[in-house]
Amino acid sequence: MVAKAFSDIFYRALRLFFSVLLRIFFRDIQVLGTHYIPKDGPIIFVGNHANQFIDPLILLTSCNRDISFLIAAKSLRRYVIGFFARSMKSIGIERPQDVAKNGSGKLIVEESDGKVVKGIGTKFLTEIEVGETLRIKSINEAPRVDKIVSDTELILKEPFERSLDPKGESFKIQPKIDQSCVYDSVWKALRDGNCIGIFPEGGSHDRSDLLPLKAGVTIMGLGAMDKYKDTKVSIVPCGLNYFHGHKFRSHVVVEFGPPLAITDALLASYRQNKREACTDLLTQVEKGLRAVTLTFPSYEAMQQIHTARRLYQPKQVNLTADQFLELIRRFTNGYLRFSEHPKAKELGRQLDLYNNHLVLYGLKDYQVTDLELGKSTGSIAILIVRMVYLVFVILLSLPGFVINAPVPAIAKYMALREAKKAKQSSDVKLEGRDVIASYKVLVSLVLVPCLYFIEFAVVTFFYGWKTGLTFLCCIPIFSYACVTMMEEGVAVWRSSFPLAFSFIEHSYYKQVLKLRAMREKLQIAVRELVEELGPELGEDFWAKRVIGHEQIASESTDSPRSVLKLRRKQYKPKTPEQELEDMFSNLTDLSFLNAS
Repeated sequence: MVAKAFSDIFYRALRLFFSVLLRIFFRDIQVLGTHYIPKDGPIIFVGNHANQFIDPLILLTSCNRDISFLIAAKSLRRYVIGFFARSMKSIGIERPQDVAKNGSGKLIVEESDGKVVKGIGTKFLTEIEVGETLRIKSINEAPRVDKIVSDTELILKEPFERSLDPKGESFKIQPKIDQSCVYDSVWKALRDGNCIGIFPEGGSHDRSDLLPLKAGVTIMGLGAMDKYKDTKVSIVPCGLNYFHGHKFRSHVVVEFGPPLAITDALLASYRQNKREACTDLLTQVEKGLRAVTLTFPSYEAMQQIHTARRLYQPKQVNLTADQFLELIRRFTNGYLRFSEHPKAKELGRQLDLYNNHLVLYGLKDYQVTDLELGKSTGSIAILIVRMVYLVFVILLSLPGFVINAPVPAIAKYMALREAKKAKQSSDVKLEGRDVIASYKVLVSLVLVPCLYFIEFAVVTFFYGWKTGLTFLCCIPIFSYACVTMMEEGVAVWRSSFPLAFSFIEHSYYKQVLKLRAMREKLQIAVRELVEELGPELGEDFWAKRVIGHEQIASESTDSPRSVLKLRRKQYKPKTPEQELEDMFSNLTDLSFLNAS
């Protein structure tokens, strides 16, 4: 009893510690849908896995229930991560990909059905057993071996999801692992009314869409209710939506969805046909997870969707977190529905062009309209005020910067190094960004206490222990002040640089003015397309708008050309060529942008 009480106290202390830590790393953490979380009874929390070790910490500190996470046994064997994971009552699970071994030779597929695999220089009889899986780089699914014919031929239960290189491809052998002990531990925890956290994608990644979900989560829920008759398990989807989540002081929105209850009918189906029941439940889990997670078909689509959302939203309208997510979801649904529509395709091309020139001129979208350009007295005064304020910010943040100087540089270097390693060793990571935030936090957890102790010892040695203790107490204040003031400084610098450059380079000034005109016209194009195609997404388009028609219609800028008076109107049928000509005729004077 004493040990359990101490364990619970330590668990809550760690949760508080990580809550503070995360609110230092992230500028803003918004949590939605906590009313969906049952106050008692066993729960399986399922989330998308976009930020490695940060994901469970975000989920843990965002709800009022204690959670035991399933974690890769590979991570449990690490010193720092393993210590915190065990302290947080995590359950280790051995993943086949973590203990996979390289196979000899290369694989080719010659048969039309794709199940018969030939080997070049392979040793199937001695290296592979029936039931093990074969992993090939860039293929998400690992098919299981059904029969071994010879050292150079075997038969799979299902084919690879893509054709293999005719010259052969290297492969890894993933052993078949008995997870019965893990399931027993999970079932007992659910029987006792505890909560389990799991990321059913199987591993973290930095892709814009979900990876195929693993069926383990369904076995946990259905198996617990099958083994312990009075257990009623709820599955709560949790969307972890990061906005530049690998960067320090970025944003994250956590959204919980309605719990998925395992019905008696589904449980009865599980007792008759486990595979079919698990497939049905996994489909429900994926739908629930997609409903609370921002997913995009590609990185390019994500950029277009976010740009269209910014252009559509009036400047004077401030959205809540749930409205913001809902608006992006609707734009994503519209992208998926109308991606082949002629007007939508042309608009996407223009949005890409606009984004490319924002990068070229070193601007953010909001700066295109907010910057005071030119050599007017007012603009010069604004620049002078910003420079004075920037000097003031630098002076205030200087003590904290000196105290913590080595930490950001070392943490970033080591995080990028780990991201490179993760990318090389993974089949699903694009740039390895999902591990960057985790290692920034882990490295800082080690470096910061060591650095503070050294600085405390130096101050104490030269000025005495009273001064040393005072210095030690002031370090957190200086550090936090440094973080907040440097944020202000970076924002001021970014907004002042284009303004200063416009004084020096006249052509830059002219190009930004033309880019501003392009933005105004693209804004009109986006809003008109939404008014035209939006109703096709559902009959309640007009009744359940995130941004009201009047809010958009009332927006105006200094330029009379940009005043948009939208109204509900019926469009006469036109040919695709006429629609494109009408919609983008006002962009012809900006053809110079295509040159770069």
